[in-house]
Amino acid sequence: MIALLDANNFFVSCERVFRPDLMKRPVVVLSNNDGCVISRSNEVKALGVPMGAPYFKYKEILTDHNVAIFSSHFTLYGDMSGRMMNLIDSLAPRMEVYSIDEAFIDLSGIKDKDIEILCNRIRSTLWRSLGIPTSIGISKTKTLAKVANHYAKRVPAFKSICFLKEDLRIEHALKRLSVGDVWGIGRQITKKLEGQGIQTAYDLKNIDPRCMRQSFSVVGERIVRELNGVPCLELEDIEDPKKSIQVTRSFSKTITELDELKSTIATYATRLGQKLREQGLMTKNIMVCIRTSKFRPRDPQYANSYTISLPSFIRDDIRLIKTAMQALMYIYRPGFSYAKAGIMALDLAPKGQRVQLDLFSISAEEPSQSEKLWDAVDSVNKQYGRGTLFSAACGKSLSWKDQKNHLSPPYTTNWKYLPIVFAK
Repeated sequence: MIALLDANNFFVSCERVFRPDLMKRPVVVLSNNDGCVISRSNEVKALGVPMGAPYFKYKEILTDHNVAIFSSHFTLYGDMSGRMMNLIDSLAPRMEVYSIDEAFIDLSGIKDKDIEILCNRIRSTLWRSLGIPTSIGISKTKTLAKVANHYAKRVPAFKSICFLKEDLRIEHALKRLSVGDVWGIGRQITKKLEGQGIQTAYDLKNIDPRCMRQSFSVVGERIVRELNGVPCLELEDIEDPKKSIQVTRSFSKTITELDELKSTIATYATRLGQKLREQGLMTKNIMVCIRTSKFRPRDPQYANSYTISLPSFIRDDIRLIKTAMQALMYIYRPGFSYAKAGIMALDLAPKGQRVQLDLFSISAEEPSQSEKLWDAVDSVNKQYGRGTLFSAACGKSLSWKDQKNHLSPPYTTNWKYLPIVFAK
């Protein structure tokens, strides 16, 4: 057996932990620049507000129903996720972090009655220690565990834990699940399958796996086999090495001036450098991309990207910014209103790994003075907040910066905002 634990409405739940007055009040969390709804409480779902809904279109409805609105606070969510995963790891025999709010748990060799005891213990511990509500689906494969989790969330009778083991129960569950809700079946595949008369997960289960492979690759074949109780997706103890790291963002307002665009890219390069150092990585290829808004079809449209290959691996802000500026100048065109930009690090290698260097490169195994400088900058920014120290190339006035008008305090990462409890 394998279980999938999923935090309920995770971003909303994180906000509610520090605002218990919101426990029964409808809550939404918005995307970067307060653009779209990315997390909804059950009360908001009942209002008919869909996931990904543009905030401006539903603002009146949300206001009329006294919905609490929050800007996305990923530092808070990431910290709460780390605490949640550490707790699960301390209780589960073996686990795999699947996403910020999901984890697979290996239950091999555990008796059925002990499985339910363990899952209840994990749920109650997460609620007691973090205030995060969760749902758990249990079955024979990862895909079936996802199916079980689907029902654990939606059927009150399961009390947030759905155990699908017997073939008849699995068949019953699959017949009531639309094919588009099966893990790994995207929109395009859903359309093709429905065009062939395959409407439910049960219909998909009964397809010949070899035919599924011919039509939709080996991934499709594995999904069918997993629905039939044949494990094809093993639990991953070690994450695959990252092939790239990127920092991309839409602007709160369009940019027309080159200097402002340079400041934007420089800041993204600084954030990229921080990510590289946090993960102990170096890069040898930098790609920069810019584009106008596809949602403003009357404006002239332009999108382009450029990649620069470096002679040696880097991860310090100065060289990242310099390289990014070179790439930007290759693709910048005046006369356009730019709405989005990004920078990506390709060809990654772990810091300290022996790599082929050019004649004038600093050894990847010995930190240079520059490395020590940026480690110190990272330390200061971690303690006092991002942007406390930054490169002058980022500019003084970051007018393009994210619009977050409903941001909650950094409760878990800044002592200043630690909640105070008074005893009566």
